[in-house]
Amino acid sequence: MFLAHGTRRARVSILNGCVQTVLDPRINEATIRLLQRHGVEVVVARGAGCCGAPSEHMGLEGYALPLAKDITEFLTERDLLPRGEARNLRVAYHSACSMQHGQPIVHQPLELLRRVGFSVLEVPDGFMCCGSAGVYNLLQPEIAEELKKRKVASLDLRRHWGVDRPISR
Repeated sequence: MFLAHGTRRARVSILNGCVQTVLDPRINEATIRLLQRHGVEVVVARGAGCCGAPSEHMGLEGYALPLAKDITEFLTERDLLPRGEARNLRVAYHSACSMQHGQPIVHQPLELLRRVGFSVLEVPDGFMCCGSAGVYNLLQPEIAEELKKRKVASLDLRRHWGVDRPISR
């Protein structure tokens, strides 16, 4: 259990997921810190397993939808505390295809970033898939590679936004 900072405003359970913990465990760690900072106590659900994304990507929507749970929906209903370092900081945002097309969560992440002070640069053709969703890049490697090239070109920061240095992670 991860205690809320300050007064507890809510309590949630977070799924570790089956892929995310392997690909980049820092995502869950950052999510927990964000929730704690906004007065949310976090309990990690043991044995919860999959979030449903791989099933959804394989067309098994009936199995996937009951498993979907996204933090964006929870945070949109909360008053978030602005962060001083976010003021006037430009960030590029590209929504995951599963969020856009599967859930559909499109405008909420942009709204959340703006509410805490970021200047959000929307990715041109942001609705287009990057070609890496779930098992798509394994089942359709040629199409996935073409989609990836197209997405990388749309993220050319100099061409679209006049940014003269790479955005660091």
